[in-house]
Amino acid sequence: KLQVYANAPGQSLPAPEVLTLELITEENGPRRIPRVYLFLHEHCPCSRASVLELARQTELREDALITLVLSGPGLNIPGERSIRDLARQQLPYAVIHEDPTGDFARSLGALTSGHAVLYRHDGTLHFSGGLTPSRAHAGPCPGRDALETLTGSRGKHTTAPVFGCPL
Repeated sequence: KLQVYANAPGQSLPAPEVLTLELITEENGPRRIPRVYLFLHEHCPCSRASVLELARQTELREDALITLVLSGPGLNIPGERSIRDLARQQLPYAVIHEDPTGDFARSLGALTSGHAVLYRHDGTLHFSGGLTPSRAHAGPCPGRDALETLTGSRGKHTTAPVFGCPL
């Protein structure tokens, strides 16, 4: 049963093919650079693997705008670092956007924690899906490939399943 759960993806909707001005938050402005949106729920243990996978992509620090979209209340488990603390430590250059209602997440097709949506510099969709190959585990997968090719990519976008808790 545990293996079935670890490999069962969450739900998602199609992401918009083009990032319009209505979908850009105040925090990240209308600059023409690649954009990475990572949607996280603080109660989802799989969020940590997604944050760490994104932090591995050091070239994106200079070449893309990274926005972490957080939903849900803070996690207060003694001895456990919150996802906010982990994100601030691992991705100090990222913009943190609060989305308590989940409206922004749904507008980009995200219904599951760990969903990433990547847009090229021209605003066209590059990737929509998970950055991990299963729940709470980093490793080779289409999401990692999409992060690695974001800044030089053209053509059709790719997708992948998302492994995490519902937003």
